[in-house]
Amino acid sequence: MPYPGQGLVRKPRDFKTGCSLGDPLSPWETMKPVAFRKQIARGEIPAVCLLYGDEPLLIEEALAQIRAKIIGRNEEPLSEEAYEGAEVDAARLLLSAQTQSLFGGRKLIVVKRVHQMGASRQDLLLDYLENPSPQTCLVFTGEKVDLRRKFYARLQKKWPTVRFYHPYDMRETVSWIRGFLQERGYGIEAEGARLLYDAHGRELLVLRNELEKLMLYKGQAGPISAADVLHVSGQSREYNPFEFADAVGERDGARALQILQRMRDEGVPLLLILSALAALFRKLWVGRNLMRRGVDSREILSQLKMGYRGEAFLRKLHRFREEELETIYRQFVKIDEAVKTSGPQPELLLETLVQRICRPGMLEGKKPSEAIRARPPR
Repeated sequence: MPYPGQGLVRKPRDFKTGCSLGDPLSPWETMKPVAFRKQIARGEIPAVCLLYGDEPLLIEEALAQIRAKIIGRNEEPLSEEAYEGAEVDAARLLLSAQTQSLFGGRKLIVVKRVHQMGASRQDLLLDYLENPSPQTCLVFTGEKVDLRRKFYARLQKKWPTVRFYHPYDMRETVSWIRGFLQERGYGIEAEGARLLYDAHGRELLVLRNELEKLMLYKGQAGPISAADVLHVSGQSREYNPFEFADAVGERDGARALQILQRMRDEGVPLLLILSALAALFRKLWVGRNLMRRGVDSREILSQLKMGYRGEAFLRKLHRFREEELETIYRQFVKIDEAVKTSGPQPELLLETLVQRICRPGMLEGKKPSEAIRARPPR
């Protein structure tokens, strides 16, 4: 599965001249965002580029990287100019692009929503695309662009054209979460990243806000745990989803339902509650699977990275049969779908499942021979 916005790229070009380093007739195709950002990081700033797609946050991040390379953090802001595609005067834009910055060095010019310029004004820029000023970086940004139109076809043939859009799935969203934090000196546990994804999906603007809150909470660069995520995103005044999951894992129905009701009253997101519970039972199912295959307890705890929670985890592990754990996990999937699709009463479904889990004999699991063939999720 390709990275968000990934396309194909043919022979590389000299970013300063736009000339191909291989076949001069070989056009640029949509360029990979990762490859583009690596070139920017090396200081290879193109004279012209197009950043487009339906994920504005990724475009904003790439533009910020270009800005940092050209202008820096402490340079004069007049080294940058920004225009709206719907309003920009093409003649004025050309004059500005061909005029050297008053402060020396390169100038950054950004034309936002270039798709709103209109073909007649875009065509006035065609000659500039062939011979741009080496002292200017002209960046066009937009949402939906038709690369078959003359302006975009000419730009694509000579300069980087980079498409950004939503991550495809959890793996790519988690990859973006990790990259966002790593650029700022932070890391995150796999379970913490999964909790964020389960609660907020692929909405990068929402995820960025949550990550900024987490970094503010931590205070300094370092690892972010799943407990940190729950504390910031889903902490009630008395209980958190981990305590709820712990009670369900101990099959303590009265305590589990009490915690669940308190968290619901205090507005803890249902997806965070469900994610914490699913995370525990996913590990229990994997643990039971390993146990059946003859793996000893110490190795199970090591593989699942249980740390100081190891003793309590083993106690829970012996409270469930493998076929029960498979049945429970499949029920979590159904409730998750109900939450995300506005299905029938997910709160009631969760409460009913908790009651069934905490009453031995209430679960109708598969036969052991069938459970053995089933593989727990990783």
